[in-house]
Amino acid sequence: MVDMSDNIESKELILDYPCIWTYKLIATKNADMQEILPYILKDREYNLISSKISKQGTYKSYSLKVEVKSDSDRKEIFENLQKEESIKFIL
Repeated sequence: MVDMSDNIESKELILDYPCIWTYKLIATKNADMQEILPYILKDREYNLISSKISKQGTYKSYSLKVEVKSDSDRKEIFENLQKEESIKFIL
């Protein structure tokens, strides 16, 4: 039986860097991701795949794959994505 008392938030994520990391993004339907991402990611190469549109057509989801060099690099990209007003949610 699995002990469900372990809190997943207390577990440390261990990755071998550099690696390709996927961010799941939900943005407003009018967000110009091709303009936004180069500003956030600078000279990095990335792969952006458009996914679903919300039922009401208000939001659009994406998968963003980009190479990250370290844990702090991965977190910095996440924080910069959070600052973009048209990006509403990041996983």
